Amino acid sequence: KMSLKRASFLRNLTWVKLYFYDAASFYGMIRQNY
Repeated sequence: KMSLKRASFLRNLTWVKLYFYDAASFYGMIRQNY
C-alpha cells in the first residue's frame, strides 16, 4: 500500500510541475507582448 500511495504522489507531483511550467510559459508570453 505504501508504494502505491507514493506512486500516486509522484504522479500528482509530475502534473503539478507540468501545470506550473505551462503557467510560467504562458505568463512569459504575455509579458513579451506587453
